[in-house]
Amino acid sequence: MKRFKLKNLLATILTIFFFSSFFPNAYAASEDQFAEATYNSLITQSKEDFWNTLVSICSSAESPSLIPAAVAFSDRSDFSQQEMIRIITDSNAPYLLRQIAIERYANNNYPVNDEIYQLISDDTIPSTLRTLLVSLLSEHMNSSAVPILLSIVDDADDNLSYNAIKALEKVNPDEALHLATNIYKNYLNESPARINIASKVLARAISTDEPDLYFSKKDYLNLSQEIVTQSKSDEVTQTVIQSMSKIDSAIALSLDRTANVTFSSRASGRQGYAAYRDGVAGNLNWHGAIIYGTGITTSSYIFAQATGSGHTTETVNYSTFLNAKNPQGYYRPKSTSLTSSQRDSVVATARALVNERISYTLTNPISYSMISTTNKYQPSDILGIRCDGFVEYCYEYNNIKVFGSDSYWNISLTDSRCQDEHGGFLLTPKSQAQNYMTRIGAL
Repeated sequence: MKRFKLKNLLATILTIFFFSSFFPNAYAASEDQFAEATYNSLITQSKEDFWNTLVSICSSAESPSLIPAAVAFSDRSDFSQQEMIRIITDSNAPYLLRQIAIERYANNNYPVNDEIYQLISDDTIPSTLRTLLVSLLSEHMNSSAVPILLSIVDDADDNLSYNAIKALEKVNPDEALHLATNIYKNYLNESPARINIASKVLARAISTDEPDLYFSKKDYLNLSQEIVTQSKSDEVTQTVIQSMSKIDSAIALSLDRTANVTFSSRASGRQGYAAYRDGVAGNLNWHGAIIYGTGITTSSYIFAQATGSGHTTETVNYSTFLNAKNPQGYYRPKSTSLTSSQRDSVVATARALVNERISYTLTNPISYSMISTTNKYQPSDILGIRCDGFVEYCYEYNNIKVFGSDSYWNISLTDSRCQDEHGGFLLTPKSQAQNYMTRIGAL
């Protein structure tokens, strides 16, 4: 395909200049208009022109057109499955182009073929891209995936290892249960990420009355208590206690009080509020997170967030959250004043998202599993997430409205109408903060 045409580049630059120069203080409204205009332009371009534009946009993580371009790519019908595979497997293609191709491939429910499996097992490919492949395509894998997944469950990248075991549980639960049992019994030599997912695999099997092939309920609870007592990892302590609560809430609550982890209301300071900073997409957008932990000064705060492409959900310090940009304050949803108990629930949800090690995606604020056992998507059902989706889910999972119509505002519900209400670029972190949140103070 030909190189990106200069007139398209100039048009994009002029559009950005117009909005940022003439409406510097009112960009929350024009930002949405810019995204819509960009999408409408891209969706109507010829295939060749669109491809050239897309390659150029994906060459920079700071392009303000990145998310509308990703949505347009997902919505266009003139790219085939084989073309998606060629893009995904092209080592010379921009990383972000390969990422949104993976997202489109997953959204179209294409089966995972041998070329994709080879890419997943290729340790010369960036582990972040392989993690995204495993996470988003786990719904479409079959028994052919088992040897591939088993070959990467010991990977040095904890995020890849975690998501490989999680995918294995979907494809072959017995293999995953066997592996989780070995990890648990050998916990002193295992990473926090692998103990984390092993505790969940075991708890899910035991709580659904599956046959005790490898672990009895009693042995699981006893070893879990030992792990919590011995571990110095917050991730291990938090996830093991949470997993135990599915089996025996009384024991889990007792351990929680001892380990000072989750269940009782402990939100203090600014915990549970949303935090924002500028400097995204050429300084036309913002980044959002949940204030997870507080300290004596703002600089000692901890933030839970979906950081960006190449990352999974994580907690970061104040400096990393800012990323050398400007803080824009901390906020609460307009729908409520937030009690301490509500903020504690928000923090607990943020913690669960972080401990699921979810890949960052661009096309939608949240990408969910096709199968959920309840009417509400659980953190473990999330396959990919953006920062605006992270913030909204933390509130709406706890029935605190951020954005949406009166009937379909809850982004955590499995009702497809709720998901349609939140697709693509309908909401951005900046418009989320300025239109649907109340600013409380400086950060």
